[in-house]
This record gives sequence, structure tokens and C-alpha cells, in this order.
Amino acid sequence: MDDEDQVSLKALYEDNDNMIDMLEESIDHCKVTGEKEVVSDYGVKGIVYLYNHWMDTDIGRMDGKGWFYCFPSPEDNRWFIIYLMEFGDIKEDTYEDAYWKVLASIRSKE
Repeated sequence: MDDEDQVSLKALYEDNDNMIDMLEESIDHCKVTGEKEVVSDYGVKGIVYLYNHWMDTDIGRMDGKGWFYCFPSPEDNRWFIIYLMEFGDIKEDTYEDAYWKVLASIRSKE
């Protein structure tokens, strides 16, 4: 395996524009609005991409937002993603808190 094919946080940052393009092309009417590095309670590092999106439905347009977390697993040379997508006027019944708790709990494969 070539070193350039090895997954790492550095490789993710180096390919950041392609990751954003992939996300925006994978979800209808998606626009990445920000990103931030996240480190779990166990030291696993990745990037959360924040995005807004919308879709047309039979009852009209539905707006939404989402979080897309990508992190490398160098032990087995794989990328992992965990994402949350919400639609509508969500105020109290959100899973955002649970999502961040899941990200905090990620451990490396050791």
C-alpha cells in the first residue's frame, strides 16, 4: 500500500474540498456551511461538516440541516462516517445532543 493511500486526519484535510463536493453532490440541494475538527473522549479525531439542505415533497418544500462526521481508522485503513439529518421546524425534539454524545464515545480499534 502506498503511503498516499493511507487514511489519516492529514489526508482528510488535504482532500477537504473533494469531501465537501461529495457531500453536496450526495444530498439533494445541500450546501456545506461549516466544518470543525472533533476529538472524541478517547482521542479519535475527525471532521464534522455542517450543512443545510432542502427537498420538494407532495406537501411542499422541507428545509433541513445536518451534521456529517468523517474520521479515519488507520488500524484497518478505512474511513468511517456518522451523520444526522433533520427536516422541518425542529425545536425541542432534536437528536443533536445524542449525536454529539455518540461522537464523544468513539474509540480506536485497539
